[in-house]
Amino acid sequence: LECPECDYFTLNFCSRMNHVRIKHATNPSLAGLALLCESGHESCSSHHSFVCPIANFTVIRKGEGPKRERTGRTEKEK
Repeated sequence: LECPECDYFTLNFCSRMNHVRIKHATNPSLAGLALLCESGHESCSSHHSFVCPIANFTVIRKGEGPKRERTGRTEKEK
């Protein structure tokens, strides 16, 4: 899984999610990123990998909008 914003590469989905959150101060959904499985399923989480026999993902950009940063914790997260 490559980061489309920089040269970071990992084979571990959780490591990639942490990289996006820490290095780029955002999350895949806010940044307009998704995972596209070879089966055609598109998702912002890894849940599909538990049920798909293929589970081979490519990181794609959903839309051409600017990367949005997280502004902080919501009331629900506090």
